[in-house]
Amino acid sequence: MIVSSAGITAGVSQYQGQIHGQYFNNRSATFSADVFGNYALGINARKLTGLYSVTNFSGGATTVTIGNAVRITGTNDAKLLSELSVNDYVNINNNRLFITKISSNTIAYGVNFDGNTAGAATTYPAFRINNNLNNTKFTTLLFPVANATNTITDNQYTVYKCQTGITVTLSATTCVVTLDSASGTAAAEQPSFNPTDYLVSTDGTAGFSTSYNISAVAVAGNNITLTTTGTWASTALKVIYPVTRGAATNADLGRARTKTLTFSYFDTYLTTSDAIKSTLALSKTDVNRIVKVLQASTFVGTWNDVVTAGATDVTNRYDLDSGQRDSYYGAGSAILKAGFSTPSGSIRVFYDYFEHGAGDFFAKSSYDPTTTPYETIPTYKGQNLGDVLDFRTSVNPSTGLLIGSAPPKFNTAFTADISYYLGRKEMIFLDRSGLFYSVSGSPDKRPEILVLPTATMPLISTT
Repeated sequence: MIVSSAGITAGVSQYQGQIHGQYFNNRSATFSADVFGNYALGINARKLTGLYSVTNFSGGATTVTIGNAVRITGTNDAKLLSELSVNDYVNINNNRLFITKISSNTIAYGVNFDGNTAGAATTYPAFRINNNLNNTKFTTLLFPVANATNTITDNQYTVYKCQTGITVTLSATTCVVTLDSASGTAAAEQPSFNPTDYLVSTDGTAGFSTSYNISAVAVAGNNITLTTTGTWASTALKVIYPVTRGAATNADLGRARTKTLTFSYFDTYLTTSDAIKSTLALSKTDVNRIVKVLQASTFVGTWNDVVTAGATDVTNRYDLDSGQRDSYYGAGSAILKAGFSTPSGSIRVFYDYFEHGAGDFFAKSSYDPTTTPYETIPTYKGQNLGDVLDFRTSVNPSTGLLIGSAPPKFNTAFTADISYYLGRKEMIFLDRSGLFYSVSGSPDKRPEILVLPTATMPLISTT
């Protein structure tokens, strides 16, 4: 039986628990990280009110060497006492600082963490980057939807975009940001109308070293007009801003990425130094299974049909590491089991893997039911991947670069229409005459335990 529920909000665990009971396990699916510059902003992250300068401990504009104390001075609107805590990390002008004391709303002290800090009276935005662990028994970028998910449609959620090289007129007060070509149209991505959501700086800087306060935002079609409280001090800007994505009109944005199962791909390890490694790094990510491992009779310079004909099947000596991790899909590996000696000849590993297509996240619809029906969809830490929103990116093993979309904006909701299958109890039993019978219960979120007739013996029970 299939049931549907409209407008499921992934950011509110109590609502999920009330509507869907055990299928959501009362879990929060609030997204856990935003990224600015070189840092991931964690569960308690935020942009601090006001602007801040970093100097030496006494307030002097001198260079402070790594590991020494710095003084952080905020503008009059700063709220350090309420927005910051001792032992937090903050990012100011791309310097990461560890907070040791907060004296007032405008004065705090800390230690420069990553390198020497050039003290100066210039003020910059500050970002709290404290990455406290939250729900450590759960994975970061996998969010359960419902057991036995059928479809996820009409989804909508918010992500950050970063656009660079935006040309402006020096000393002007407005600029126009056009949703880039990779984003499609404004129907696929709706930008925020809130001026405080926009982070604007001079392009080409590592952090937000020359920042601008935005007072107004106007959106017309693909064009976003930003008005600053001052004037532009550069002819090129970098802008980070949130957009709401939906899957209505764009082929990739807001939609599930495809996973195409590719069969019997192989990697070959010819030399002694490569083949005898206890972990053989495969060249593909998201490996589904090892099909076969062959060992040549000796180490060869080229693997050909003659080598294959004389090779030994050593598949039982290797375990698979699929390459799945909490926050990304990495390259898979064939791992030599304990107790087996290292190979005495070249190795060829045949395996099936999933080729990842375009889109923003993985879900049940990512898998082709003709090659990967629901019951064969891979799991991760016991969770069927057809029952989750999977925002993990893919690592390109050749370049090390991540492929995929940014995760949703921290503390926002993923809304969608979701349908899923209800379970039911089935039982086979034997009566005193030796006859077999079966009985079926009714589909339900919590299928009832079946009651058998008297003088019968249950044999098999399943849900």
